[in-house]
Amino acid sequence: MREKTFFKKFLPIIILFVVTPANVYSQKDQELYYQAVQLAREKEVDIAFSYFDLLLHCFPNSKFREESLFAVGEYYFSISAYTEARESFERFIKRYSHSPAKIFALSYLLKISQQRNDYIKVKELEKQIIKFQQTSLVFREFKKLQYLSPFLKQYRALYFIDHIEVYVDEDLLVKINF
Repeated sequence: MREKTFFKKFLPIIILFVVTPANVYSQKDQELYYQAVQLAREKEVDIAFSYFDLLLHCFPNSKFREESLFAVGEYYFSISAYTEARESFERFIKRYSHSPAKIFALSYLLKISQQRNDYIKVKELEKQIIKFQQTSLVFREFKKLQYLSPFLKQYRALYFIDHIEVYVDEDLLVKINF
């Protein structure tokens, strides 16, 4: 049944790209991106991932590339494909160094490095996360950064005076003491 659903939703998009002239492609990346987000909303994450990945390969200059690349890394992490997740997040950080999602990509890389017991990389990533946001906490307990991913996950980074906590939805992803 799951395979039938996959082909039912994925086959039309393949046909669309095969029969569509190249000069119309520039309009198709937006359509593909929004279909992927809609599939994520419907909890069809495997198919949504395929759409995000297809967008990355077919539209290398798309304005939706940043969000799609983050989504691909996010998906790989969720299925424990840590090598692929690491590669996606490293590409994301390299290409989109000023993205508001950068701290969350760094946090995923930190979590992967912790799981691999790569202590040198852990320390390097912790320093990058600490330096990511200039924090002035005058009259406040913490500073909050937020990001909503294409997979509709709510990310929060809370900068306290002595530590940082990064959450995915309500789950703690990483905590860094300093």
